[in-house]
Amino acid sequence: MQPNAKPQTEIDVMHANSWLPASLSLRHLFAGLLLALYAGIAYQVMQLPDNWLGAAAGLLLAVIGLLWMGKSRQLLLTALVVAIPLVGFDFSLYYNEKLGGDHRIAASLLDFALLALAGEYVLTRPAGQRRALQPRELAVLMAALFALGLVSLNFAQEPRLTMFELIRLGRMIVLALVVAKCVQEGESLNRVIMVLFLMTIAEGLLGYAQRISGGQLGIKLIGEPEHVLTQELNGGTAIRVGGTFNHANQFARFLGLVLPLALAVTIGGERRKYRLLAGAALLIGGGALVVTLSRAAWIGVTLGSALVFAMLIRRPALRVRAMRSLWAVLAAVTLFVLVNLNTIVARFTTQDAGSFATRAPMANIALQIIADHPWGVGFGNYRLWLPKYGDPAVPFTFQAKVHSVYLLVAAELGVVSLIVFLALLAFVFTTSLSLSRRLPPDAAMVAIGIAGGLLAFSIHGLVDYEEIARIPILWFQIGLLAALAGQYRAAARATAGPTRLAANPPRDRGRQPADPGMPVL
Repeated sequence: MQPNAKPQTEIDVMHANSWLPASLSLRHLFAGLLLALYAGIAYQVMQLPDNWLGAAAGLLLAVIGLLWMGKSRQLLLTALVVAIPLVGFDFSLYYNEKLGGDHRIAASLLDFALLALAGEYVLTRPAGQRRALQPRELAVLMAALFALGLVSLNFAQEPRLTMFELIRLGRMIVLALVVAKCVQEGESLNRVIMVLFLMTIAEGLLGYAQRISGGQLGIKLIGEPEHVLTQELNGGTAIRVGGTFNHANQFARFLGLVLPLALAVTIGGERRKYRLLAGAALLIGGGALVVTLSRAAWIGVTLGSALVFAMLIRRPALRVRAMRSLWAVLAAVTLFVLVNLNTIVARFTTQDAGSFATRAPMANIALQIIADHPWGVGFGNYRLWLPKYGDPAVPFTFQAKVHSVYLLVAAELGVVSLIVFLALLAFVFTTSLSLSRRLPPDAAMVAIGIAGGLLAFSIHGLVDYEEIARIPILWFQIGLLAALAGQYRAAARATAGPTRLAANPPRDRGRQPADPGMPVL
């Protein structure tokens, strides 16, 4: 070693804490892009209500301070997770008055975080150190889904609607890619999961506040529903809360993907502080799920949680932790069910103004559209065909999309797209289960939680819809799974072990030492 050379460890630490590009010209370019971004949104920021300007200024100062301290990636990952449920907090850049509705181009907090993370990754990580997306089949399936969306332009009555949805789908795919590439070590994985639990707690508390206040708190700026959704229950009217989401069912879908993961960490977590945080998210989020009054989400979360517990029991190292927490979990669940028993029973037994009755004719209409247009009617064009296929006996069918994620995908994007989407979900699910048998226990329980959440989402999607390009929490968890797969393959290469997920994993015998590259929750 040369006398003036710095130790390798010191160089690595300096590189890890440096968030700016090494090249001076790239620094100038990056600074110019930031200035252009701030200039572009300055006018919109000044239109915020006065009571929000102080919060916006404080947030900006906090961002600058944390970036100055060299914690850019941790900060940006935190901002990314915080932005996921804040669906309504955005800045409109373009609005098509002819199309109406929500057909506009807007820059949201999620977009800013994605742009910053992608820029940080490209500008600070040398090309030789950039890790390819793992598993590769995941990239192929996402690319195929987007390509089929492009193909649907040929069958769209209004191609501009399809372009809007393609932009949204592209954002979701970028979200999955950015999470997969930026969450490359256990510390980052721990951070994003804990921030996700904190946001779940905040959303749950907001839901309780909405229930107490009568449905709204006047915070439409961050996405609170514009209209109070009510449901006839027990001879009275109950409020269905939506948090910062546009609808109670969207809120329930978010909780359905998160709560099984919270259960996995609550039961299997090694560190007490993480178990307590996950447990708080589970209890508060579970209570909020009840007051969304979404029956499909209740069923999905129940089955997803059962899968989580079953998979934890199958791992000897996690079985001890699961059995240790079994009685506490059973007691909490029993108390929870007893407290909410009247609401749960009433929701399944009270007449709900034909909610199920309208789903059948909507499904029949979707099947007719699919039969007549096997290649789809164009991404985002479903409603344009309802005047032709609507049932006069059910006026609701002339304006409402089919309440099924799968039928909506097949009707808009075609049968082949539905096959690709189902293959994507199935691949993520089976890969999660495969990783749960191969990863160290603290990472395995994250994979188990993702599998449980995906099962809950898949069940909910049978009787409720959401455009696949508007579910950021789903694509975020797909990115988390890809990050886990990448960490597993990197660790396997480092130890010269097998990297194929299809291989038979060694059975663990009790507690295993934590891998330094894997999370310890």
